[in-house]
Amino acid sequence: MPNKSKKTKHSKKKKSVKKNSRQYLPAVLVLLGSILLCVSILHQVWRLRALLPNFQSVAEIQPVSAQRDLGQRPVAIELNGKTISIKPGTESATGWTLDRQSAFHVEQSAYPGEAGNAIVYGHNTSNIFGSLKLLKINDLIEVTTLDGTTRNYQVFDVTTVPPDENGYLFPTNREQLTIYTCAGFLDKDRLIVRAVPDGF
Repeated sequence: MPNKSKKTKHSKKKKSVKKNSRQYLPAVLVLLGSILLCVSILHQVWRLRALLPNFQSVAEIQPVSAQRDLGQRPVAIELNGKTISIKPGTESATGWTLDRQSAFHVEQSAYPGEAGNAIVYGHNTSNIFGSLKLLKINDLIEVTTLDGTTRNYQVFDVTTVPPDENGYLFPTNREQLTIYTCAGFLDKDRLIVRAVPDGF
């Protein structure tokens, strides 16, 4: 008889533990879901905010020429078999232009065909620069300008840098294309691809 009583107590205790753990499960799942939602929201806010470095220094050292040919403004870029539209990237009170439909050309930077650093940026999404990381040295990038001209650039550098490393934004004496997007865990880094005219 005592053995039976012991077993009954043990099984009751086991059932009680199972019942208690089942009561807490929904609360734990709700808590985990809330944490994941907060991380996701913070990630999106950081992504929108963090993609763009401070272009003021670039504007100061690389002023836009009043005589520049607007027909040379880049309107599309093709890489890895995908064509991405390019809009002018301008600064406003809320920061630099950014959306999920296109890439942007920094207006303070050079146009294709000019001596200088033409800077194009955009989100690291499948429809924009998600495939940028697949580019390798010597791969070709095609840029189309407003007047319909196409220019081919050959990749000479693919690198990842911290967001405060702005040296790649500085003007160059030769014609160069610089493309960048977010990279790394929670977009903490910047993926930079630099290219020069094909056959340069």
